[in-house]
Amino acid sequence: SVSAGAIGACALNTGGEWLALGAGERGQVLVWEWQTERYVLRQHGHQQDMRAVAYGPQARLLCTGGGDGTVRLWNVDSGFSYATLEGH
Repeated sequence: SVSAGAIGACALNTGGEWLALGAGERGQVLVWEWQTERYVLRQHGHQQDMRAVAYGPQARLLCTGGGDGTVRLWNVDSGFSYATLEGH
C-alpha cells in the first residue's frame, strides 16, 4: 500500500485528473485518477527511493527519477517504461 511509507514526489497532470505519486523508498510509481478512485498506473521502477515525478505536456508521458541514479520514461496509457537513462 502507498500509505505504508513516505511519498517522495508527486505531480498533477495538466488536466487535473491524474495524480502521479513516487512512493519513496519503495521505488514505485502510482498514477491515481481521483474522480474514479482508481489507479491508472502502478509499477515498480527504481531500485532505491523515488525522488522526482513529472508529466510531459500531453499527460501521456511520465518521467521519474530515483536514488538509483536512473531516470525512467513511462507511457501512462500502456503502463510500460520505454526508456531508462542511467547515471543521472
